This record gives sequence, structure tokens and C-alpha cells, in this order.
Amino acid sequence: MRNREQVIRCGRLLLKCSGLFLYIKLPSGRKLSYPYPRIEIEDLQHEVVVFKDSSAGQWRDCRGGNGAYGGLWAENVVSGIARDLLASAMLRLEGAGYKIVLHVHDEAVAEVAEDFGSVEEFTRLMIASPSWALGLPIAAKGWTGQRFNKS
Repeated sequence: MRNREQVIRCGRLLLKCSGLFLYIKLPSGRKLSYPYPRIEIEDLQHEVVVFKDSSAGQWRDCRGGNGAYGGLWAENVVSGIARDLLASAMLRLEGAGYKIVLHVHDEAVAEVAEDFGSVEEFTRLMIASPSWALGLPIAAKGWTGQRFNKS
């Protein structure tokens, strides 16, 4: 944030502060955006990044002004990558003829004719690694049934 417009690499992530936003570019190319970022001095040895959050329906400093911490950044990045993996899998599934009727967190549900496809094919399509995720371990379990259930 001190060097606005400069891209900082952190592993496979790219960070950049531009205009009114701090951006984290995920391996998929999608960006997470954090509005109105600023550095706050926590104590003589620690600084924190504070950004605005509107999850409560109005703009407020994240975590009550206490700033983001490692766990928050890690959760945002991991959740973002997981979302991108699921979105990529859903496109592959739809392309193979599996009509997605529901997705919940890390699950995709397709409705197909009884004689169409297989659990093995569905699972293979789910775990196919996009080019941006090469080397990332991806696993999935599949099942078939007449109705959706949360087991």
C-alpha cells in the first residue's frame, strides 16, 4: 500500500493497491477487492491493514477498525480459489451435458436422465485441474440418487 500501483508477488498471488482499492489477483486471474484500504499503527512493532466492509449493510472498518489479520487473508484467498475451482468444474460439467440445477458451497448437483453419464465421469470432470491450478491437489466424491440430500 505504501507503493501504490506497484505489483507485489506473494507466491502465486499478485497484490496491488490502485485507486480506492487493494486487489489480490488469484491464480485464476480473478481479483478480490478491498475498498478504502489504509495502514494503521497497532503498536510500536505492528501495523495492520484496515479496509471498509459493507457486510452489515453499511460501510464500516473491517473487524471494528482492528484491521485484517493472517487468518482473514488466508480464508479469503482459499475461499476465492475454491469458488474458482467449482465454477471451472461447473462449466466442464455443463459442457459434457450434465445440467447443473444446484450448487451449494463445494457441491454441484446435476439432473440428468437415468441412462446418461456416470458418477465416475462426473467426478473426473469435477477434479480436472484448470491450467491455472496445475499441481493443486483436487479431490471429489460423487453419488447418485433420486433426491438431493446432505449426508
